[in-house]
Amino acid sequence: MHELLAPAGSFAAMEAAVCAGADAVYLGASRHNARLHGENFTDETLPDAVKYCHIRHKKVYLTLNTLLSDRELHEMSEYAHFLSETGIDGVIVQDIGLASLLREAVPTLPLHASTQMTVHNSLGIKRAEALGFSRVVLARESFSPALIANSPLEIEVFIHGALCISYSGQCYFSSMLARRSGNRGTCAQPCRHKYKNGYALSLHDLCLAEHIPTLLSMPIASLKIEGRLKSPDYVGGVVSTYRTLLDEGRSATKEEMEYLRSLFSRQGFTDGYFLEKPGKHMFGFRTEADKKASQNVSVSLAETPIPLSMDMQIAEGVPSVLTVSDGVYSARVEGAVPEKAASRPLSIADCEKALSKLGGTPYSASVTASVGPDLFLPAAALNALRRDAVAALGQAAMEKYEYKKPSLDVESKPAKKAEIHCIFQSADQIPASHNIDFIWLPLFAIEKPIGENVGAILPTIIFDKEMEPVREKLELLKTFGLKKVMCHTIGQSLLCREMGLLPYGGTGLHIFNGRTASLSDMEGVMASPELLASQIRTMPKPLPLAVLVYGRVTLMTMENCLAKVHSTCHGGKDVYPLTDEKGNVFPVLCAYPHRNEVLNARPLYMADKMDVLEGAGISAFVLRFTTETKKEVEEIMSLYKMRAPAPFPFTRGCFFQKETAKEKLAPRRK
Repeated sequence: MHELLAPAGSFAAMEAAVCAGADAVYLGASRHNARLHGENFTDETLPDAVKYCHIRHKKVYLTLNTLLSDRELHEMSEYAHFLSETGIDGVIVQDIGLASLLREAVPTLPLHASTQMTVHNSLGIKRAEALGFSRVVLARESFSPALIANSPLEIEVFIHGALCISYSGQCYFSSMLARRSGNRGTCAQPCRHKYKNGYALSLHDLCLAEHIPTLLSMPIASLKIEGRLKSPDYVGGVVSTYRTLLDEGRSATKEEMEYLRSLFSRQGFTDGYFLEKPGKHMFGFRTEADKKASQNVSVSLAETPIPLSMDMQIAEGVPSVLTVSDGVYSARVEGAVPEKAASRPLSIADCEKALSKLGGTPYSASVTASVGPDLFLPAAALNALRRDAVAALGQAAMEKYEYKKPSLDVESKPAKKAEIHCIFQSADQIPASHNIDFIWLPLFAIEKPIGENVGAILPTIIFDKEMEPVREKLELLKTFGLKKVMCHTIGQSLLCREMGLLPYGGTGLHIFNGRTASLSDMEGVMASPELLASQIRTMPKPLPLAVLVYGRVTLMTMENCLAKVHSTCHGGKDVYPLTDEKGNVFPVLCAYPHRNEVLNARPLYMADKMDVLEGAGISAFVLRFTTETKKEVEEIMSLYKMRAPAPFPFTRGCFFQKETAKEKLAPRRK
C-alpha cells in the first residue's frame, strides 16, 4: 500500500488531513523542526494529536529535521524520554548526531532520514541504513525507478507542494544573507524574491497528480504532500484529491488539475524533476491572479465514522462487561453488578440504545448483548460502561516505547598546531610560492600530478547513473598519488573507503556538533559555516576539525542550469551573474555534470578576527578561492599572514551571531 502522507501545521490542518483520507500526517513540535514559523504542536498538544490520529488508524511522524548544537543535543535527552511516552510512529531527522541519540534512547522508535540529508543515490541509502534509519525521504530531484526498487529501506517521495530550487540541506542563502537558517527552521525564502534577472530562483510547485499510475507501479512506501505552513482548507482539498486518485488508480482530470491550482499555485505546476527534464518550464512565481484564485476556495469535509463492534455481557452476581473493538484496537471494561429487576428487566434493545450514543466520538456502533433473565442496570451504569470502553480504546491506541538514558559524552582528541588549507576552483589559481599545508581541488579540475599535499573534492550531487566517470577519475588520480577526498553528502565516504581513499567531510555534511562529527565516517571534518564562533570553541572534537575563514560560501546547489534557463549556456565556460535589486552580484558556477552552485556576493573574511578561533582545538583554517585571480589569491594570503582588515566588502558569516536558547523569528514574508 502506498501511504498518503499529509502535512499538519496545526491541529485544524491535521483534522482536515485525516478527514480527507490521509493515511499519516507529519507535524512539528515547538522546537527543532524546519518550519518554526508554523503553529506547530506543544508538549501538551502533541499527545492529543497522536491520540486523535491513532484512534482513527492514522500514523503520526514528528519532524525534528534541523541541525542541533551540542547544548541542544544534551537537551534532547530529556525530550527523547517525552517522545517515548507519546506513541508517535516515527521521527524525521536531519542531524545524524540526533538520530544516534534517539536510536540509543528509544531503540524501537522508527527514524526517517529527512530530505534535508540530501539522500539521492544508492550510497546515501546504504549509509542511512547503517546509521539506523528505516526510511529515507529522497531528494525531490531524485526519482530513479531503479534506486527506489533496489532500496533496502522504505522510500518516501514528495508528490505535491513547494519546491526549493536548491537541493534540500544544501542551501545557506537565507542563513548567510538574512541570518535565518533553513537548516535551523527559519528560512526567509530568498528563492522567492525578485532579482534584476526576474524571479530567477522561484520554481512552480510540484504536482504529480497526472502521474498516479506510474507512482503506484513503483515500490514507494509513502507519497508526501508538502505544506505545513498552509491552511486547513488547502490541506483538506489537496489530500482529498489525491485520495480519490490513489483509490481509483488514475491520473487527474483537467478539472481536478484546475482545482488543485485554485488551492495554491505559482503560475501553475511542474513535474520536471519527475520526468528528469529540468529547465525554464519549471520556473514561476506567485501572481496576484494566483492569490485571488485562492481567496474564495473553501473545502467542506465530513468524517467517516469508524465501525465499532460492542459486546455486552450481563450475568447475575458478577460485574457487567463491555468489550469493544474497531478492528485494530480493542478494550475490555467492567461495570456495575446488575440488580434483580423490580419491574421491567433490562432488554437487549435497552443495551443497544445506550451503547449506540457515540456522539462526539469518531465511532458508529454495532452492538451485541447477552443479558441474563430478570436483571437490571440503570442507564447511568450503561453510559459509564460506554464512556469507559471508548476511553480505554483510546488508551490502547497510545503505544509507548522503552526509554534508555543515552550516553552524551563525546571525547575530544588533542589537535596539533592549526594548518592552512586552501580550496581552489582551478589549479591556475595556486600561487607559485606559498605557505599552504594542504590544497583541495575539484575532482575534475585535477589534470596532472601536482604534489602529495593535494586532495580532490567530490561533486556534492552524484546520481547512480553519473557514478562511473567519478570512479574512473578517482582511479586515475590514485595513480597520481591521491589519498584524500572531500565529501559533501553522507554516502560518499563509502565510495572513498571502497576505493582505498581517505574521506574528509566538507561543509555539505553539516557538522554542527561533536556527536555528528564522530559518526560521520570521516578522517576529519569541516565545521558547518552556520556555527557561531562560541559554538566552535566549545564543540567536542573527536576528529580533526577544519573551519572556513575565507571565501565565498556556496549558497545553493541546484539541478537547474540558470544560464540555460535565463540566458545562454556555453557548456560551463561562463559564470552566470545573479544580481539582486540592491546590486549585489552572486556568481553562479557550473558543477558536475551540468548543475549550478550559487556563491555568496561577498566573501567570508576573518583575517583580523583569527584570535577568536585560536586555542579552540581547530586543526586547520580553510581559505576558499573561487572567482579570484592568482594575483588576488596572493594578496589575500598576505592579508591573512598580517592579520589585516579587509580592504574590500566582506561578510563575517554566522561567526558573531548571538547564541540564544531559541531561534529568534523575524516576520515571515507573505
